[in-house]
Parts: sequence; structure tokens; C-alpha cells
Amino acid sequence: MCGAPASLGATCSLEATACRGTESIACPETTACGGAVAGSSCTCSNGIYRCAQLTRAAAVQAALVGKWRGTVTTPGFTAPYPVTLWIYPDGTYWPDSTGAWADVAIDFGAVTPNTGATAGLTVDDTTLRFTFYASWFGCAQPIDFALTRY
Repeated sequence: MCGAPASLGATCSLEATACRGTESIACPETTACGGAVAGSSCTCSNGIYRCAQLTRAAAVQAALVGKWRGTVTTPGFTAPYPVTLWIYPDGTYWPDSTGAWADVAIDFGAVTPNTGATAGLTVDDTTLRFTFYASWFGCAQPIDFALTRY
């Protein structure tokens, strides 16, 4: 992981694909729960698409890097519990507590990790807050994370 490149957030699948002319097109993204979110704007230049993110995804991803601890609050299916979470520059993470998870996927040991979507993510030098919506719960049960950096 130490040699992995820094994550820039989701990138458009059109990036570096062939195109003609000088057209510009939108490349929207969709969360694992089906919500439409701002993606990228792509412009054809010298026969390939060059895409630019419409959000501060790379800056937010960089701000997430570090070790966090705090509380996870579910919508009543378990009592709030403590969590410690490492988030690495390449976007991977490591929970120090059973039941901890981060950004998009939780690996329960199945062939494919379960995915979900985050909303309301705010991060600064000391605080990280977000709500995680698990797709395997139908995206209907918000799981709130309130963490501080240490």
C-alpha cells in the first residue's frame, strides 16, 4: 500500500478513450444506492477524451487520509459502538474494530464486498462525519459515523 498512487476519487470511464472533433460531454456518476451525483466533464482533444471532475473529490480524498476514531450510530439494530479507522492515500482503509467500515465497501469475506453510498460527508483537520447507506439494507437504514483524527 505504501507505494500505491493517491486516490483521486471516481474517474470517468471516458477518460483517454477515442473521440472525434472537439465535443464536450457530461460524465455523471451514480452511487451504489442509485443516487445521481456530479461526475466529470469530458472534452475531446487530439482524438481522446480528457475529463475533469466537477467536484473537489481529489481534495476531499486527501483530507480523509489518517487515523480516525469515534462512534458509529445505527438506526436501532445495534447500540452505538466505538470504531478506529485508518484511511490510506490510495483510498483503502483498515478498521481496528469489529464492524467498522468506511467509504464504499465492506468485505464480509464474500466473493465481492458489499457496497453502499455515503452522504453528508464533511472533513476538516480534526473531524470526519458521514452517513453510510448500505445497499444490502436497501439503502434505507442510515449508519452515522462521527470521528476525530488522532
